[in-house]
Amino acid sequence: AGTPACAAAAQNDGLVVQTTSGPVQGFEAASGNFSAFLGIPYASAGRWEKPEDPEDWTEPFQATDYGPICAQAGQIPGPVFPGPALQELLYADQPWNIVEPPTWNQSEECLSVNVYAPANATDTPVMVWIHGGGLVLGDSNGYSFPPDTLVGKDVVLVTFNYRLGPFGYFAHPDLNATNFGLHDQIKALEWVQANIEQFGGDPDNVTIFGESSGGASVASLLVSPLTEGLFDRAIIESMPLGLASSQNVTMEEAAPTGAALGVAMGFSEDDPDQLKKMKDVSFQEVLLTPGSDQFATILIDGDSMETDAITGFVEGENHKVPVIVGSNANEGGFQYNTGSPYPVLIAGISPAFSQYVPVNTSENYEGFVRQLFGSDAKKVLSFYPADTPIESGESMLTDSFFTVGAQIIAEAMANRGEDVRMYHFTQKPSGAIGEVLGAFHSSELPYVGIASDHYTNPVVNPLLADQMSSYWTNFAKTGDPNAEGLPQWESMPAGASEWFVLGPEVGPAAIPKEKLDLFKPTIVADYLNGPDKFNAAYA
Repeated sequence: AGTPACAAAAQNDGLVVQTTSGPVQGFEAASGNFSAFLGIPYASAGRWEKPEDPEDWTEPFQATDYGPICAQAGQIPGPVFPGPALQELLYADQPWNIVEPPTWNQSEECLSVNVYAPANATDTPVMVWIHGGGLVLGDSNGYSFPPDTLVGKDVVLVTFNYRLGPFGYFAHPDLNATNFGLHDQIKALEWVQANIEQFGGDPDNVTIFGESSGGASVASLLVSPLTEGLFDRAIIESMPLGLASSQNVTMEEAAPTGAALGVAMGFSEDDPDQLKKMKDVSFQEVLLTPGSDQFATILIDGDSMETDAITGFVEGENHKVPVIVGSNANEGGFQYNTGSPYPVLIAGISPAFSQYVPVNTSENYEGFVRQLFGSDAKKVLSFYPADTPIESGESMLTDSFFTVGAQIIAEAMANRGEDVRMYHFTQKPSGAIGEVLGAFHSSELPYVGIASDHYTNPVVNPLLADQMSSYWTNFAKTGDPNAEGLPQWESMPAGASEWFVLGPEVGPAAIPKEKLDLFKPTIVADYLNGPDKFNAAYA
């Protein structure tokens, strides 16, 4: 763990807050504009058990350092997302460079929360951030929150860790529960309800927001029967369709995958103690066992989830709170690299399509599309032609796996008269990363005030950063992102044909409905229901 880059800790004995578990000692940022309380335990859980309240303490908990991150394969020798070629581009090309390698401690005892509160906060709106990482990677640590972003715009910011991969979304024939990572998220929101007032936050004014799998988590929390009353608004950023539309994969259907992991560990499926023996294995061994990367699906368990998120929105089962939902113009670039000399990365999507890798020729691209979309391939190729395979492929993946999911949610809510706004982020980063990948997956984060300490991502459009962080925080405060001096962003009416562009130009623009509608009938069902449907599609 490490002290956050946001502040050199200035110890202040006055920064002691009483929580339901015991007192916590925070610190004041060097700027004096906000206080931070880091690594506070919000729950405790054994492997493959639902979270419970942590043990109480009496002496002040020193909340001056991040807690361990949750166990994940990207932090030990083995699989690393997003892959060597893209890592080289992200981390070697200035001004995108590694600031601090991700060397923090990791553990299964990782359920901690971080609170950042403006000075003298009282009944202040709360924003709860849910990190991304494909449900297999990521953490709440390592973010900078300078005073001119979210906390500086008078909100209390909460971040937290939740269990991931084979520890967070595991199912097994001998278990009667799953979605442990989602249960962690719910437990963290319950902690906010019980404690945030002591930090100056308003428990009756809570906005949840997340990006990528964090966005899919937000969408899932919006339809979960366990979250009624835990939040008041939600922002869904760059939600991968494959994580929000599990095609109603149930806990029972996924359970054999858990038993197969036990076999891969050397424990017979016929052994009545298989699960117990799996619990005794170190987390490192679990993560390095072939097949451990398959547990990245939010399952239908009849408890935390009764249907998948997309189906829940379509059928009107979502909680009736205001929502902002959107995606970036070039989301698919992370999987389908659009430039040279970096290799095409389509192989990262699914082994089922390996015969078409690399998808940088018209022949391979057309074969890939035909396998993916079957009888709909001809229509898809008319909008994403094979004579420009790399550009068409990136655009097709962006629309079919990201944009259309946001559109489905926005349209369903708008057509019921619910309060929803849809954005389309188009701002490219500077340098080679922008030229190669465009407005790629996660590139909006610095513009809404989420800046990672792992690598620098300079904001090239300061006006847009101020506008977007203002839209986000205004929405968190009142449910309306608008304010004097900002381009007006209206809620979507029924039958809406426009989204709100956030980029070099800001304002409403036509949604390309004709091509997005291509993907609605199947929701790329051949991919999601394939033999490897339990594999994670995206981070």
